Amino acid sequence: MVYFQVEMASGLKIKHENTHLKLRLIAAVMFVALCLLAAFYGVRWYNTGETGPLPLPVAAAGPMIDERELTAQQVAGFTADPSHPRYLTIPMLDVSRARVVTVGVEANNALALPANVHDAGWYDKSSLPGSGAGVVLLDGRSAGLTKPGVFARAESLREGDYIAIERGDGVVIEYEVYDVRSMPIAQVNATGMKEMMTSAQPEREGLSLVIASGNWVPKLREYDRRIMVRALAKD
Repeated sequence: MVYFQVEMASGLKIKHENTHLKLRLIAAVMFVALCLLAAFYGVRWYNTGETGPLPLPVAAAGPMIDERELTAQQVAGFTADPSHPRYLTIPMLDVSRARVVTVGVEANNALALPANVHDAGWYDKSSLPGSGAGVVLLDGRSAGLTKPGVFARAESLREGDYIAIERGDGVVIEYEVYDVRSMPIAQVNATGMKEMMTSAQPEREGLSLVIASGNWVPKLREYDRRIMVRALAKD
């Protein structure tokens, strides 16, 4: 009788150990699967900017973007050379007197973006507003990493919509939208920027808006799309 009880205890112990072993194996398989899934989505995010169901450090990989709201004093106290753009107004986008800062090109020859998402940038090698010829080239962001940018909802612009630039001397130049397109960055670099530097109607002064949108692609250190808006100075 005693021997039978010992055998039962021994059998129960073996069964208990086997159960724990199975649980460890299942946990190990799940851990490996999770690692592989994270690696898959991580590589896809790095190459394309597309995010999956797993949390990834997107903000850490993006550029240093200033999302701080500008105070009324910062906007009112902003100045520009008399002939340079100072403020941008687009009623359709609820943009009223957004600051226009001067930008150039980066080391890779890409057009620089303003540091603050609430500012627009004016390319200093493009035309001056009110010159009557060429193209005034502005850029900016539709969104930052966590907040909308000055050009949020830019894709909703339509032909004929009103845009105004106020220069440093207070003169306001009025434009009307000619067309709006969204294109991948490869197309922008191949043909888009050259087109945006040419007025849609050569006999009239043009205004071009090149707006960073889409996904931030860590591999390229670049947003993967641009919203391209062409406008013409009003007669």
